Amino acid sequence: MKTMREFGGDLGGKGGFQEDFWRRAGRNLRAAFAMIDTLPGAAFYVKDAKGRFVAANRRNLDVCGLAREEDVIGRTSADLFPEPLARAYMELDRRVRETAEPVVKTMESPTGDFSTDRLVKSVFPVFGRGGRVIGTMCVYVQTPAPAAMPEWHGKLREVTSWIAANPGESMTLSSIARRAGLPPKRLEALFSEFLGTSVAKFVAVQRLSAARRMLETTDETVSSIAQTCGFYDHSHFSKAFCRKWGVSPGAYREKVRSPAGSGADSSGGGASSPAAQRRR
Repeated sequence: MKTMREFGGDLGGKGGFQEDFWRRAGRNLRAAFAMIDTLPGAAFYVKDAKGRFVAANRRNLDVCGLAREEDVIGRTSADLFPEPLARAYMELDRRVRETAEPVVKTMESPTGDFSTDRLVKSVFPVFGRGGRVIGTMCVYVQTPAPAAMPEWHGKLREVTSWIAANPGESMTLSSIARRAGLPPKRLEALFSEFLGTSVAKFVAVQRLSAARRMLETTDETVSSIAQTCGFYDHSHFSKAFCRKWGVSPGAYREKVRSPAGSGADSSGGGASSPAAQRRR
């Protein structure tokens, strides 16, 4: 397994913050982090007692739309997510820190990438050598289960599920509002209130998330994936993907398909197999 430094470069001054926490938490936490990162689809992160991210694995960075670990270290959920999501994440962390008890297999929706998947997560306290809680650690997986989404709003749940299931459809605010049976301004207000984002940004994220899953699980060419997920062409898709995750679609596919799961070089350098070159 490669570290996030190998994907994103030197952590700079943030490396000291991270290393100090590892020293206080003990070597077993670092080992657990490395172990969980070998599991396909498992996202994992560690936060300190102030709710600041100390570490995050590749899958968690992908879900959060971040390219490098250094983009998250030292920041809180409030710095990274819209208020409705950040509030829920921070409240769960606070509960675990204050009770020193884990919360196991809790379910959340929507997720950090606004997907309509069900997020199944467990949060555990991190203890320092003296037995004091010094932070939290979380592991989660995403499972497609739109029917299990909470009833934040019936029409909003229906329309977000439809968008996620049909990324290749032509979508405008007006057409989506018609499908939801709501005035466009009301639909925008619901997205802002419950998701903390606009309809257009939600659609863009769903298309990128669908494309990411296809890169991980299919052998479709990048051009074919771009068309299936609603992008104008290969170039439009590649630019949007790079902006969100800091790596090209082809390099991302090689990384997640590597024997180590997340151990491939995200730069896309080096020799590629003929099959990998065709998938690009």
